[in-house]
Order: sequence, then C-alpha cells, then structure tokens
Amino acid sequence: MVEANTTGDPLLGTVLGGLYRVLRVLGEGGMGRVYEARHEHLGKSFAIKVLNESRAERPGAIERFLREARSATQIEHEHIVEVVNFDTHEDGRVFIVMELLRGESLGARIAREGPIPIDDAIELASQTAGALQAAHEAG
Repeated sequence: MVEANTTGDPLLGTVLGGLYRVLRVLGEGGMGRVYEARHEHLGKSFAIKVLNESRAERPGAIERFLREARSATQIEHEHIVEVVNFDTHEDGRVFIVMELLRGESLGARIAREGPIPIDDAIELASQTAGALQAAHEAG
C-alpha cells in the first residue's frame, strides 16, 4: 500500500522502470534523491537513487552517473552497498537500484548517544578503511 503523496514529490507513488514503486524519500545529495521503492513482482524493497533533472541536463552527467553504477558493481564488500540495476524511467530519468540498508546514520547515532566510545570508533574506522581498500582494488 502506498501512502498519499502529500510532499509534492512527483515520483512518490510512481513505478520507475515498470518495476519499482516509489514509497518514500530516504535522503538527498548533490547528484540526486534516494528513495525506498518496492519491486512490483518480488515485493522486496530497494534503495533507488534518481539523478536530479537539473543535473541530468549538464553535459556528461548521465555518463558519470552510469559510470558510478558500473564502478559500484565491481566492488564486493560487506560494507559497500550492492548495486543491482541501472535503468531509465519512461520520462527519461535515470536511476540506480541498490540494496536497501536498514539502520541509522552515524550522525543520528551521535545525536542520540553523544560521542562514540573509542572501541566503537576504531571498529567503524576499520570497516570504512576496508571498504575504501576494496574500492581502490576494484579500480
């Protein structure tokens, strides 16, 4: 069931690429917005990053977005999100489909708990370093 679109976001409630029903906004960055979407046939939720229309109009932006998707598929690491698809919606918007991770951001954790204990900080740094190494090794 999809909630009513009261935010004015034109993608909420739509089905991207004929398969992914957009449920809610998860976040936004410089290149696009990330949504939670449910696969229409599988019933599984994914994170979908949609390239902003204003960015897509810039020369080379779509190619860079596709390159990001291709690069991410080359990295297999437990601390890097898995990219499972890249597609174009009928209105021309390009998007990357990724596994949906559950949990809270580091910023939310710090806001909730305050400073991170040193042992936890070391573990987080180790996980981050391992992910960066995997990305580096993948080129």
